Amino acid sequence: MGYLISALAALVVCAVLLVMFGPAVVLTAGLGGLVAGTTLLAVVRCRHPHPALHPPTVDFQGRRHPPHWYCDDCGRTWEAVFNHDAVPVQRFTGYDQSKAVDAARRADLVERELRRLAASRSGLIPSRSEPAAAVPISSRRVAR
Repeated sequence: MGYLISALAALVVCAVLLVMFGPAVVLTAGLGGLVAGTTLLAVVRCRHPHPALHPPTVDFQGRRHPPHWYCDDCGRTWEAVFNHDAVPVQRFTGYDQSKAVDAARRADLVERELRRLAASRSGLIPSRSEPAAAVPISSRRVAR
């Protein structure tokens, strides 16, 4: 709605200038206004509504570039600054021998079950369930 009002106001100003000063002034003022309006629109318009975060990269010379934000609307990029104050808390360290036996047993059970499922899917082991009874085609029920 704001662009429509601005365009109508510019049209009215051009019409008044045309009546007062003639076509040469209107053409010059119109072109100048168009350039100024386009520049102002480019400067004021983009507020970066949906910037994209580009990850840190290494260029062909081996230099590291930090992560940066990129706005697709205006093409501007700026460095992404993250707070790295918090250090991760290490809760578990070392190796617990008491858990190794249970982990090996569980891994063996998983491997046996996977092998059994693969063999039954390939048809090497017959299935334990009875096949479903066949439904005769001649006794179809008609929808009412």
